[in-house]
Amino acid sequence: MAEKFDELSALAGQAAGLESAQEEAAAVGQGGAPVPPPQTNAQILAGAVHLAREASCIVLDVQSPRAVLDEATMQQLGEVWGAVADKRGWNLNQLMGDWGVEIAAVMTTVTIGMRLSKAVGAELEARERRPKPAPQPGTVDAG
Repeated sequence: MAEKFDELSALAGQAAGLESAQEEAAAVGQGGAPVPPPQTNAQILAGAVHLAREASCIVLDVQSPRAVLDEATMQQLGEVWGAVADKRGWNLNQLMGDWGVEIAAVMTTVTIGMRLSKAVGAELEARERRPKPAPQPGTVDAG
């Protein structure tokens, strides 16, 4: 009997937590979706380094930035420059206004677009290099 009571109490607690989370989300006009916390300066800067690394690899067609700027190094850069931004009172969330998501979307789209462009270019170049078959005897070459 005590087990049933504990399970019911746990379920009631979960339900109360869900209701309060939904009420909080509705209060900010998100239709039930939780509002993500704003990113710290360090997180924003680490993300910017990541996007710059990927863009440079694609634009320059090199891999060395990925070797040098691994995840730990990008995190470290974000933390040290985030500390500088914090010390100077810069709030990158405020500086970007509410355009942070759009800036990240544009940078990501450009990076993916460059990858696609290089892949298509390489495929077309490979097609052009393929030797054309020799004409069969008795046929006229139209090309």
